[in-house]
Amino acid sequence: MRASGVQPNSFTISTLLKGCSSSQSFLHAAKIHAYVLKTSFESLDVAVGNSLVDLYSRFARMDQAWAVATTMAFVRDSFTYTSLAKGLNQAGLPNRALEMIVHMFQEEVHMDGFSLACFLSAAAALPSIEPGMQLHCCSLKLGLSSQVSVSNSLINMYSKHKCLQDAKSVFQSIREPSVVSWNALISGLASNGSYYEALSVFEDMTLGGAQPDGITFSVVLYACTHGGLIDIGIKHFNSMRKHFGVSPQRNHYTLFLDMLGRAGRLTEAACTIETMPIQPDLSMYKSLLAFCDLHNDLVVGENVARKARELYPSDTIFQNMLSGICGAP
Repeated sequence: MRASGVQPNSFTISTLLKGCSSSQSFLHAAKIHAYVLKTSFESLDVAVGNSLVDLYSRFARMDQAWAVATTMAFVRDSFTYTSLAKGLNQAGLPNRALEMIVHMFQEEVHMDGFSLACFLSAAAALPSIEPGMQLHCCSLKLGLSSQVSVSNSLINMYSKHKCLQDAKSVFQSIREPSVVSWNALISGLASNGSYYEALSVFEDMTLGGAQPDGITFSVVLYACTHGGLIDIGIKHFNSMRKHFGVSPQRNHYTLFLDMLGRAGRLTEAACTIETMPIQPDLSMYKSLLAFCDLHNDLVVGENVARKARELYPSDTIFQNMLSGICGAP
């Protein structure tokens, strides 16, 4: 483009920056930033500035993201601060993420549903529920509480703080819950030990005509595993593709094998690992062998170890496990 004498405008540059998602493309993005600083874009308009802030935040380069934001005087908006807060959240700095609210207030930047949802995610990671409750009040005052993304974040925040009644109240206030809404409530219940209630909500979800996704079944399998509801877990696992058109992925098989292994149903687990349509990875075999050792099942343990050794001959751990289980040389 430049070789033909056409200079990129801010739209072109921001589009290029948004497309940088890998570590290799990040190097190209750094070159684009250098180009911006050397040209008329050095004052940074909002499109280019926000794209750079978002880029550096996605790659956890928060010092660079903040440095770019400071050059955007008078043009910083909610997207700028949402990108910064999101990056700080991902970097494990929820307190600093919430500090962006102060900057927004001082600069009279309007908070929208996306920024509020991001701040609620930060509040969910704090030991105290007070910031989250204040943000809930803020959502009501700003008229944002009816936005599904905000409600979903509130469900997650209250669940993380073990306030399940509040989480359920928020869910019940949603006129048309999305699959993310259902997943948030089911996950919140399951992660707090309310396994039966989590599965009951899943039944409500399917009976109401909502379509579960892969995340839904991950949470359902987690609830069945930790609630000791093995037969129910098997039923739901088998229904994924048959009734809902959701193909089990590697993480679903990992959860399913873990559920069977914990329950000592090792023959079924071994059959699953043999017949699954994707090649089992090392961790699956190691986990299953650990369960064989735990339940003292030498027969299944020997068969699994031999199969694992065939698939991964360079990994000596399976030979060691085989020796430990059945005394093989």
